[in-house]
Amino acid sequence: MEPGPAVSPGPFRSFKEELLCAVCYDPFRDAVTLRCGHNFCRECVTSCWEAQVSPSCPVCKDRAASADLRTNHTLNNLVEKLLREEAEGPRWKGHRFPRLCRLHRGQFNLFCIDDKELLCCSCQADPRHQGHRVQTVKDTAQDFRAKCRNMEHSLREKAKASLVIQHSYQAIAKHNQEKSAWLEKRIRQEFDKLREFLRVEEQAILDAVAEETRQKQLLAEEKMKQLRENTKTLMHETERLQMEMKEDDVSFLMVRSSLSSFSDRGWTFRKQWAAGDQQPQAAQSFCSFQILGWRSSQTTSSAWVKDFHQSRVP
Repeated sequence: MEPGPAVSPGPFRSFKEELLCAVCYDPFRDAVTLRCGHNFCRECVTSCWEAQVSPSCPVCKDRAASADLRTNHTLNNLVEKLLREEAEGPRWKGHRFPRLCRLHRGQFNLFCIDDKELLCCSCQADPRHQGHRVQTVKDTAQDFRAKCRNMEHSLREKAKASLVIQHSYQAIAKHNQEKSAWLEKRIRQEFDKLREFLRVEEQAILDAVAEETRQKQLLAEEKMKQLRENTKTLMHETERLQMEMKEDDVSFLMVRSSLSSFSDRGWTFRKQWAAGDQQPQAAQSFCSFQILGWRSSQTTSSAWVKDFHQSRVP
């Protein structure tokens, strides 16, 4: 039995062409159908509409709207099945999707500069492109590649300049961190010195206050001792005087020497009482230390602040 004739690749090629998007010329991705019946990738048709004032079909230019988009599940399933078979077997190995005009099935050899569309020979005669600037695909590709190279060079230069600026800011940030660390260390050192100075001054003033308090306490105790002795003497003389006054008149008058002695002792005691400091002025005891401490702290703080503000960061 003779083998049958080989299946021509023509039908398969034609079938695959029907699964190509007219905008990106690749198999449909999330295919949608417009009101006019043409199919596109959802992303492709929405991208085209972003550049248009009034959305229209990229093929027939019929008016369209986002509400007209309908997901074509059948077309999506066919594309998925075709791609899966292509990946699993050699059926489509080495086959490339042809870049053909969807309207006229002709090869793209022209490019409309005004509409930014690929054209076949039949498209050039279409009234939609009459009067437009048209040139060959090769020349257009060369022009676009030249623009891309210029753009690439410009982007590289901008990237280099941006990198230089980035390094500058990194250096500034590092310098700021070092400066901040140095300043923080200096502040801590100066405040440690100030705290140590205040501690020493505080202790010195407290010691002076304690010494003055001790001296005044000794003086007060000495005065109180003298007062106790004088009080005791007065009480003794008072008792003796009371006893003498109880004697009869003759006996009382016979103690003139005692009265004279008492009078002399009373005069001496009054002079001692008048000469003594009987009213200590405790309110002025520590004023000098308060003023000394305040002035000392103020002077030191002012000197420290002045010295600190005159310092410079290396």
